[in-house]
Amino acid sequence: MARKTTPRSAAPKDVETVLARAIEEDAAKNPCARFRLLVSQWERETGGCSNPHKRVAHRAYRGIVAMGWAAVPFLLDELTASEDPDAWGPALREITGECISLAPGESGRLDRVAAAWLALARTRGWFVAHPLAGSM
Repeated sequence: MARKTTPRSAAPKDVETVLARAIEEDAAKNPCARFRLLVSQWERETGGCSNPHKRVAHRAYRGIVAMGWAAVPFLLDELTASEDPDAWGPALREITGECISLAPGESGRLDRVAAAWLALARTRGWFVAHPLAGSM
């Protein structure tokens, strides 16, 4: 009896599926992994979108906001690492209930926006190391 063989093209898809499931399972247990997974999905799916309302309404962005205070340390990291730190202001506002104060003429300067959020975070004591942040 002839042995059935699986086409080579099917193997990578199976590996991708297994890998995707493993990442999702890890993300469910680890807030840092969950945050990174959601940011990756959000960036991938909204990268070409210039409408800020659509970007903030995206399901992955909403998932970050739904993480609540667990997301704040990661959002603060994104302010310094991201090419678009202004993208994280709405999430920080929604989670913390805080607004930043900017001097006149600074509202469009992304470096000033990020600096204002980081200064507020220092004042409020939000820089607490997340216990699972290093386990990625």
